[in-house]
Amino acid sequence: LEAAKSAGVRRVIFASSNHTQHGETMGGCSGVDHGRLGQLGGPGSVKLGDPMWRTGPDSFYGVSKLTGEALGYLYARVQSDFDFVALRIGWCLYDSVDHLKGSNLDDYHRAMWLSRRDFKGFLRHAMSCDLSGEPHRKYLVAYAVSRNRGRLFDLRESTRALGYEPLDGDEVNGSSAAAAPAAPAAAAVAGAAPGPAAAGLGLRKPVSAILIDDDDEPAPVPAGASGSGGCAASSSRATGIAVNWEALAGVARTMRGIYKQGYAFPEWCEQMLRSGELAPLLLEVVCYYREGDSLEEVKVLAEQREPCNIMMRRFYDKERLGNAFGYKVGAYAKSTKDALLPNIAIFCRTPIRQGAKTEFVNVINVIGYAFDSPDQPDYQYFLPMEFGTPKWRELVSRFKVMWRFVFECARRKGLKRIYIADVGGGAFSDGLNFRGPGYAKLKEASLAPVREEYKDEFEVEQLPRIPDFAFLPQNKGILAESLLVNAWDPWSLVGNGNFGDNSLDGFWGRCTAMAVLCWPLTNPYVLQHMVAV
Repeated sequence: LEAAKSAGVRRVIFASSNHTQHGETMGGCSGVDHGRLGQLGGPGSVKLGDPMWRTGPDSFYGVSKLTGEALGYLYARVQSDFDFVALRIGWCLYDSVDHLKGSNLDDYHRAMWLSRRDFKGFLRHAMSCDLSGEPHRKYLVAYAVSRNRGRLFDLRESTRALGYEPLDGDEVNGSSAAAAPAAPAAAAVAGAAPGPAAAGLGLRKPVSAILIDDDDEPAPVPAGASGSGGCAASSSRATGIAVNWEALAGVARTMRGIYKQGYAFPEWCEQMLRSGELAPLLLEVVCYYREGDSLEEVKVLAEQREPCNIMMRRFYDKERLGNAFGYKVGAYAKSTKDALLPNIAIFCRTPIRQGAKTEFVNVINVIGYAFDSPDQPDYQYFLPMEFGTPKWRELVSRFKVMWRFVFECARRKGLKRIYIADVGGGAFSDGLNFRGPGYAKLKEASLAPVREEYKDEFEVEQLPRIPDFAFLPQNKGILAESLLVNAWDPWSLVGNGNFGDNSLDGFWGRCTAMAVLCWPLTNPYVLQHMVAV
């Protein structure tokens, strides 16, 4: 823990144990004390309560795990060194809850069984769950067991805090069944009702396909998005992904059909999804957000994107968007003149095309604040504005966060060069230039301090013309070690109006696959790779 503190680690995940809490109900591994369990409320009734006093270790091992949890409390809650999540892990040695059926350990196994798929799910959500504010305040103890009928622990508090619902166990499957196997290809479940994963994405429509990554948790695809009655499944063994590429391509095809003619992202993006060629790149995508912002708002903001919004003019069919995906305008509409939704940035490695030539580039899509129309929430929140006022200081602070996404991404990716764009400049800054101090002062006040924070780590230059820069012979050797910046829009998919949009975002969109790489409904991994800065 001291090493984590010294290294500036932001979150520690501690492998605690079920042995911290069942001394009263189980005698080691000899079985369940059903009399005592009945007094506590029966199966599934043992609650976390306050983890600093509701304990019942069954061994010295359990005591050692409680010591680890207590140290985590000290570092996280008392000293505020980092976030700390302790997972009280069940029994994860066997693929089936029935593995020890008939043995003297069957009782214990059913009380504690944890499938491999659920273990991965608990760990991933432990890394990304929101621990800001009450009741957690940087510290969480949670159970990690599958949903078994014979389990001891009440999972409700843990699943609510982590945002993860176990997918396996005989209580889920309706019989004493093994976990869903590592699928060689995706399962497609027609007309399934929205489950916990769909609810977590903010979807309110039925699910027409479940995309399963080996023994991983599923990502939903909205009803009507597949575009055809059946979904052919394929897999990429090189990356370990097994997903329904046809279903993902169907989502992309549905969205392309919602744009007004001439504004959609390139058709070859859909084709690359269908073939599975984008598989390695899907896994590299990362969503950055400000530490302390609502993770749920961040996820909804990433998912509920409009096809195209240029100066608050929507170049798409709102009714078709609503019918296909359950929303008609982007999540940024939830911003008001009194409160704005969080700012996010999304990194991806993407193919970039110019004619018959293809290269690969690292891009971070950064969202500037929009002052190009009085109808923009940012315009209504900030303007009019005078230099040095609280609103000015807030805007400078928000821009610092935005620039910090860029530099932190380059640091984490081990890149040497950053090619900066005037994010929030150009047409976006019209209102700021006329009714505020202007974009030049804003960029100077916000970018310079952030560059100083990362002093001497990177070469920083202005972004040249896209896509030409990627195909100049002298640049071929530096693309892999460079981070290029795109000025994204708060409302739309990456690329915004693409071929009908002459902004930087439009030029990026028409020559890359970023529209599908950076949208959670065509890349289910986006919401699993969340980084707070």
